[in-house]
Amino acid sequence: MVEIDGDHEQKLIGRAAHELVRNRVDAVWIHGFVKGDVCDAIAGNFQKSSALLPRKDNVPGLMVGESHYAKTPSAYYETCRQSCESVDSLFEGTEDPVRRLYTTVGRHLERNVRAAHFAHGEALHTRAIAWQDRPSSSFLLQPHDDVSQVFCERNRGWEIVDIRTLLAVNFYASCKAGQGMLRVYDLRHSPELAMQAKVEGVGYPYPAELLSSTRYTDLAVRTGDLVLLNGAFIHGVTRSQEHRIVLNSFLGDLRDGELIYWT
Repeated sequence: MVEIDGDHEQKLIGRAAHELVRNRVDAVWIHGFVKGDVCDAIAGNFQKSSALLPRKDNVPGLMVGESHYAKTPSAYYETCRQSCESVDSLFEGTEDPVRRLYTTVGRHLERNVRAAHFAHGEALHTRAIAWQDRPSSSFLLQPHDDVSQVFCERNRGWEIVDIRTLLAVNFYASCKAGQGMLRVYDLRHSPELAMQAKVEGVGYPYPAELLSSTRYTDLAVRTGDLVLLNGAFIHGVTRSQEHRIVLNSFLGDLRDGELIYWT
């Protein structure tokens, strides 16, 4: 893992992203990617958004935007079209740190960074989520991988299946250090492992007994931090007694050199 001070991040982020897409490093943790006033504005916009709704799947949380998890591309893009204004409103009166990241990565890698396309639709560039605590679980978000939900029959004809490396992008608009930590296991997705865990096509959730003897690292992320993680690694979020808001998206590299994003 590479750690970067947010005050000196521009060239370093580009270099680190290059190492990520080449599978030379597994994660990049940028401390203080944006200042507190930006985070406060985004968190405030999230909390007052009329589009803030519970997720409609088996992953408990409140969300502005959309996830492609367990959806066909057509269903995902239809909701993207309906959600783009509400996602943009998250940055009303402040900057958009996710688009700044994409610009920085594209500039330093000298690559085009764009929305993933399907038919005539464009994917959202991010979504905002507050995972909902479950007293019966030791996790706010259960351990999962991000590649099972991409490389599956459901996505045939969608260009995300052509990427070589999948990066999870997590920007923390509200997170107290030591609460809701990002737990990354020293275990990568494989078709055989996903079949054993019975998470083919979704990647969620990996059973506790399968991970009980697996080493892991807890990242005590805090408000303003940003993490880029190779999405093949199984990861989750530990419990939090504090309000936690994360902006999440995915970034992948195509063989022609372009980078595409979706949520």
